[in-house]
Amino acid sequence: MLIPLPDITYNIQEAIDYYEILKKDHADLIWTKQEIVANAKIDKVREDDIIEAVLDITGRVEPYISWPREYFLEKVNNARWKYTSGVQIWSINVVNVNNHPKINRQTELQFGFAKKLMALFPDNAMLQLVVNPVGTKYHRHSDTADVIRVIIPIVSDEGAVWHFDDAKNVPHLPGNAYVVPTEFPHATDVFGPADRVSFMFLLPKDKLDWIKNYKCRI
Repeated sequence: MLIPLPDITYNIQEAIDYYEILKKDHADLIWTKQEIVANAKIDKVREDDIIEAVLDITGRVEPYISWPREYFLEKVNNARWKYTSGVQIWSINVVNVNNHPKINRQTELQFGFAKKLMALFPDNAMLQLVVNPVGTKYHRHSDTADVIRVIIPIVSDEGAVWHFDDAKNVPHLPGNAYVVPTEFPHATDVFGPADRVSFMFLLPKDKLDWIKNYKCRI
């Protein structure tokens, strides 16, 4: 489900101006989706689950059942990044558990619109500006039930949509914020014509009722 937060509004142009500064002055701090996942070491934890799931889907028949582990993971990874290879991410307020040099410099991005966000939502975690180009797809998945994701779209049109089990092609247009309880299965498409550019951050799940009733102008 995608829950609109009509009482959380913002100056869209101010947010876009911040994005333009990042593109101009901070291109060296861009992450790819692959870099984000690798730094979080998510795949190392999930490799066995990934192999098991694909084997179940394919019915555990040849040639899949005989593939070496490394070859199997190579094939899976080549397929999984096909639709997210163009994603660009700026990490603005992220816990630096692995002492990554880009995260060591994230304070350089904590100005303007992003600084306002951090002040209004002091419990934020993993504040990022994410650029999903036309053609990006995130296939159906669910995330941890411990957090909710807040989304503030700054460039988005009717072709940038979310899919849930009970609703398909749900747009999220700039002007107000949205919240997604991430434990529910969801997928997204960016059909275009515009890229989808959004601020995203996480809050503890017990903040859901609070943010649904929160009123502010960023």
